[in-house]
Amino acid sequence: MPPADWPTAWTRLTRPGSLLDIIAIYPEEAYRRPVVERHYRGRRHLLVSDPEGVGHVLQHNIANYVKGRKSQRMLRPIMGHSVITTEGADWQRQRRIIAPAFRHAAILDFVPMFAAKAAALSAEWERRADDQPVDMLREMQRLTLSIFGAAMFGTEIEQLDAVPVALERYLGHACRIEALISLGLPERIGLGASRRFAAIATRPLRALCEAIQRQPSPVPGSAATLLAMLQEAQQQETGRQMSPQEVEDQIATLLMAGHATSAGTLCWLWYLLDFCPTVRQRLDAEIATVLGGRAPTVDDLPRLAYTRMVIDEALRLYPIIPTGGFEAVGEDVVCGLPVAPGDRVTVSPWLVNRHRSLWPDPDLFIPERFSPERRASIPRFAYIPFGAGPRICIGAGFAVTEMVAIVATLAQRFAPRVVPGHPIEAMSRGHVVPRYGMPMLLEHRR
Repeated sequence: MPPADWPTAWTRLTRPGSLLDIIAIYPEEAYRRPVVERHYRGRRHLLVSDPEGVGHVLQHNIANYVKGRKSQRMLRPIMGHSVITTEGADWQRQRRIIAPAFRHAAILDFVPMFAAKAAALSAEWERRADDQPVDMLREMQRLTLSIFGAAMFGTEIEQLDAVPVALERYLGHACRIEALISLGLPERIGLGASRRFAAIATRPLRALCEAIQRQPSPVPGSAATLLAMLQEAQQQETGRQMSPQEVEDQIATLLMAGHATSAGTLCWLWYLLDFCPTVRQRLDAEIATVLGGRAPTVDDLPRLAYTRMVIDEALRLYPIIPTGGFEAVGEDVVCGLPVAPGDRVTVSPWLVNRHRSLWPDPDLFIPERFSPERRASIPRFAYIPFGAGPRICIGAGFAVTEMVAIVATLAQRFAPRVVPGHPIEAMSRGHVVPRYGMPMLLEHRR
């Protein structure tokens, strides 16, 4: 049962409203049926939410499903030929190069830095007046971009606002182009427009990538940065150094994926906590008991169990990537339905994580779903905030650990509140963000 303090408007507030938004136009039956079949513009589409079908597409027969043309049209102009936009052997090689930077042991080494960066933001907030709201999405973007730059590239990023703004401008443009293509705009015209706009809108991002490449090489014996890993691995595998453009594409991709998705989840998390005082009280009690006012350490992570449950539930409601489209290469059967070459198959974490047959009260924020005893009963592939299978987000462990440290640090001093009367509506821009921003008042905890 949902907590007694949930407002009656909760479901309406947390469901998107724009008909131009892909997550807004999923039919109600998609939240109830294991698979929905549609025919659109001469193509057959399957929207798969059944855990067995999800596992089949994302893991067991992944070779039969490649990223759809829509994803490539949106991402290639800004990400180039990188780990998110490639397929097959090229993707496997790139992922193998990047993977060591995201090993569990490597991530734990960053925990003191995560906490220190969050503490620096907390100090900034302390200097603000109580009645001066902050744009919480922008605050979390600046924080996570600063963290990712320091952790992966050993650099302090100065233009913390320019990169998120550039990314949002491009993704907003790309989503409009996709809407026009769906209405009949020729694909070649849409792709050309996206490439031209990307070249202009993302100049701050590309300038940052070039600056990162110009950094001096690590001192022998020191920990290698991800940049060094990219260059050295390329030399070992091909006998040539990675070109500046290839390195730039990887840096741009990782910077975007490494900060924007975590920032969006954290923004929604503060919003969710504002709507449920009982959750906030239990979170505060755990953090006070475990930390007693100090910064979190690696040893504290297992003891911040409820903090992790809160993050997992926020990820369920607002998954890192809300939808993923694939095209079938060959014949197959999914959920008892035949799949032909060229059919489009969509797996939407937004739908799976809110599906009526998989989750009781699916639109409500109930972290207790992820208590150890209840987590064990969740079917595999019924909770996929980072995707699943071989293509699961490579930075999932980094993101969750980062968010635990950030929440445990900031929640000790602040209880952010949504500005009264501000409209809240989710929309998809590659990841789920608030359409009208998230202005919040920083209530100090004494």
